[in-house]
Amino acid sequence: MKLMKFAILSFIFILVSCTDKEIELKYIAQEEQIENYITSKFDTLTPITRNNGSNRITIAQSKEVLDTVTGVIPTVNVLERGDSIKFSYAGYIFNGGPQTLFYTNNPEISKLYGDTIPKSLHYGFDDLIIGLEYGLEGIKDGEEAIIVFSGKYGYQNEPMYSVPAASPLLFHIWVRDIKKNK
Repeated sequence: MKLMKFAILSFIFILVSCTDKEIELKYIAQEEQIENYITSKFDTLTPITRNNGSNRITIAQSKEVLDTVTGVIPTVNVLERGDSIKFSYAGYIFNGGPQTLFYTNNPEISKLYGDTIPKSLHYGFDDLIIGLEYGLEGIKDGEEAIIVFSGKYGYQNEPMYSVPAASPLLFHIWVRDIKKNK
């Protein structure tokens, strides 16, 4: 009986280990596909920030405009943990590039897919999936960026909304405002 239990537990362990290995190999392949997307679509002058498996490609930098009265360029807020951020986004399932739109709060995009309202999120307190949180870290007020990451940093091995399990994700981000909370 003990031998039978040991055999069954060993089989389950091997089965789970194979599944975990398969998922890890899937994430590695996704990360290679993401890297190919970045290197083929963006030139070497495009600012790319990599943070814990998340990749942020800056499309449009914040506009630092000289104050004509004081002659000073005002400081642009940079997102740090504990700050509040108001942004619009369009979330896509990634497959070599943005594919299926699964959610947006961007008013211009939502006209095509239904109305939602941009909202303010408190960054770093479990409001965001980890890949988006890592991608937003250090973003500046007024920036437009693409944040892309493997399923490991998204919904992982769980399906969510219309996103299949372990899917890599791409978010197009438009930062509207960053409020320093410190």
